[in-house]
Amino acid sequence: EEPDCDCHRVLIHVIFNSNFSNVVASISFGWKNEKFYKFLPGTSFPDPMPGPKKGPFLDEATPQSKYSEYLLTVFKGMLKDKNYEKRLERHYLLFKKSIKKKAKNK
Repeated sequence: EEPDCDCHRVLIHVIFNSNFSNVVASISFGWKNEKFYKFLPGTSFPDPMPGPKKGPFLDEATPQSKYSEYLLTVFKGMLKDKNYEKRLERHYLLFKKSIKKKAKNK
């Protein structure tokens, strides 16, 4: 949500029963190479946060449920469709463009 951040990652919240407050899995997905995620986005400073950044993984900073591991497996299966992966990237870019435009108009 920050205009200057360009982390090339998305956070997928899997919800249950159309209740947005009932998140059953929070999956992070980064599509750049490992070298990209070695540093804080847009800097030469090493990323101080341990853990994966590339590929799909359960986000440790958010609550998970007993279904999270299974839902991660389902999501990994969805990523076998490269069109879906490209769609996530396109949505990320559209979102970033919108955030930058909004910040510029303030």
